[in-house]
Amino acid sequence: MTNKQKIKIAVDLVMTITLLLLMLFQITGQQVHEYLGIMMLCLFLEHNFLNRKWYRHLFKGKYKFYRLVQTILNICILITMLGLGYSGMVMAQYVPFSISESISLARRLHLACSYWSFVLMSVHIGMHLRQMMNIFKKYIHLKTNVLKIIKLMIVIICLYGIYCFIQNNMMSYMFLINEFVFFDFEKNTFIVLLEYLSMMELWVNIGYFITRMILKVRD
Repeated sequence: MTNKQKIKIAVDLVMTITLLLLMLFQITGQQVHEYLGIMMLCLFLEHNFLNRKWYRHLFKGKYKFYRLVQTILNICILITMLGLGYSGMVMAQYVPFSISESISLARRLHLACSYWSFVLMSVHIGMHLRQMMNIFKKYIHLKTNVLKIIKLMIVIICLYGIYCFIQNNMMSYMFLINEFVFFDFEKNTFIVLLEYLSMMELWVNIGYFITRMILKVRD
């Protein structure tokens, strides 16, 4: 593994943790949430810089279905991140990068972009999971029985993720059917974390199986 690969993995890992923490607003509170948002934007810029070759090849070569799906996904993530950055600065109370614009519009934009970015980034992770697994397989060798247990646990987590996604009305926030997020501040911190971890795992696996299906059809 090269130093560049190690840096990429480290940045992606910290980004994933930060993404999860950003969804835990009822635990972190406004101030921590704002600084995590700044951190996420910096990590996103670093991630794009490390993968700048993708931009250079954007208008080169043939666009097969898998590449088209990846490109659309990446552009959607870029749009949601720009929306989050702008709306976050409009609503900022603690960080010094505030912008004087319509709070009402910014709040709705931030709401939709937050939940879309959570889903899209999780799918993005899943679509690259195969590559990451191939890297780690060189260093970690698991027995068949252990792999079966891990797969069973993933299925259980994903089923719980589906339940949490429906129970937390995520679709209503993504499509602005409901413009106000309900936060249960009395809910146990561990439960809130477990819910978002399960939902993230669900969309990561959806991204992973989308990739497997496309590559299987292509082959």
